[in-house]
Amino acid sequence: MSGLSLSGTGLTITGGSGGGGGGTSGMFGPVLTNAAVPTSASTGLTTWQNQVSSTVADTPVGIAMTLAPSGSPGFSYRTRPAPATPYTATALISCIANTDNYVSSALMFSDGTKNTQVFWSYTNTANLTYIVQNNNSPTSFAGNLFVAASAPYPNPLWLQIQDDGTNVYFRVSADGYNFITPYSMAKAGSFLGASGYTNIGWGISYQAGYSGTPNIIGTLMYWNIS
Repeated sequence: MSGLSLSGTGLTITGGSGGGGGGTSGMFGPVLTNAAVPTSASTGLTTWQNQVSSTVADTPVGIAMTLAPSGSPGFSYRTRPAPATPYTATALISCIANTDNYVSSALMFSDGTKNTQVFWSYTNTANLTYIVQNNNSPTSFAGNLFVAASAPYPNPLWLQIQDDGTNVYFRVSADGYNFITPYSMAKAGSFLGASGYTNIGWGISYQAGYSGTPNIIGTLMYWNIS
């Protein structure tokens, strides 16, 4: 608040900027380059890949994707065409569900069918880990490129992918500023091939055997292309 006058007292209370970031306040205020709450329209993330039972809605805290447990749906994604290189996509993604059987939330590259992604996931011991992975499709696992040791990582978690035209990078952060790069690789000769990084997106997943309740809700709370 700024310049709040208390009637009859002659006092005025003036609030500060709340932590920098161009006056953006809150826990992550200083790192919010684009402080607008993401929507499907503003992000361009409007195309489904493997929708199955998933639905999305713009909410006051971001784009919420809801997936009702049913069989083994793999990942449901919302995608858009990749920007011109070089670019970096940064996201803050939360997910709520029972902590079992690899409930996951991902940020990914795709050629329209196959994908390579970085995601955080609950393990079957209810801890969080993060993984870089190839998939033949949203429902067909192709192999892990990197798996972090299981630990109580935060939820929500910051994920970031970068394409400089020659190499791609997969990053993770707890605070939105200090990112580590657990995996990077040359596009040429990679799973998607040099010309396969045509789409980017985010999504959520669970594997067969999920206990059934509650629905999984993943929220894209922040999105920025730089």
